[in-house]
Amino acid sequence: MKASVRWLSEILGVDLDAQIVADRLTMSGVEIDAVRDTVVPPPGLVVARVVSRDPHPKRADLHVVADDGGGGRPVQVVCGAPNTPGQGSSVVLARPGTVVRGRAMEARDIAGVPSHGMLCSEDEIGIGPDAAGIMVLDGDAAPGTPLSETTPFEDRILEYTVTPNRPDCLGHIGLAREIAAILGLPFARPTAVNVSPAGDLAAADLARIVIEDPAGCPRYDASVVTGVRVAPSPLAVRHRLFVLGVRPISNIVDVTNWMLLLHNQPLHSFDMKLLPGGTVIVRRASPGERI
Repeated sequence: MKASVRWLSEILGVDLDAQIVADRLTMSGVEIDAVRDTVVPPPGLVVARVVSRDPHPKRADLHVVADDGGGGRPVQVVCGAPNTPGQGSSVVLARPGTVVRGRAMEARDIAGVPSHGMLCSEDEIGIGPDAAGIMVLDGDAAPGTPLSETTPFEDRILEYTVTPNRPDCLGHIGLAREIAAILGLPFARPTAVNVSPAGDLAAADLARIVIEDPAGCPRYDASVVTGVRVAPSPLAVRHRLFVLGVRPISNIVDVTNWMLLLHNQPLHSFDMKLLPGGTVIVRRASPGERI
């Protein structure tokens, strides 16, 4: 298991010392196998805003992007990513001299066009798993803002093992409660936010739960959320999931994994358009059934 010391500190409202927490947890029966630092982007990685995007004159697979990198004038970069965004989008620029994956960026010609640095993917700078295209940022950070100032990247991750009698420590809230007990800190369970129903329809009017095996599953809870647009989660959410070993997928999937890591409660999201009859059927597999 992995736990974020930053997240535990947020739950408890104190700045925790990772090594003290690791030592005390180990002595209480939650064995800490390692304490690891997360990757923090170097200062040369900055927010840049796309001013224009034009086709490369010689290479169909490349674009020439002019970015306002915060230096008072646009900076031209040649980019071959399939998701190269258009005007107004915020991206991550590695300025010349910035070390990315052990290699210092430098201004150079790419097929005859000058390129001043590189637009980066999450994977290239070690803050996420996405290597398919460049990072397109949310938020409104000003061009030239160091990437490290846009999101709390700095964290310490506890890698730990629990015995079968301590499943309460598999989620961050349970682990925070244990830390509060052994360090003598006050603990208040985070309160849920009540969401008022929209309109007169109840969840049962939109979806059904059918439990065919009440002995194996005596209770199954569900909620219906409407008006949702599937999109990438904010960078801070994606990064926290990534450093805890969970691959970010989309805002819908990410929020279920976020709650799993927080509450140790598995969740699953269904697309109502793809759910036959809007019904979830809970049952055991039939004899010989292939899944």
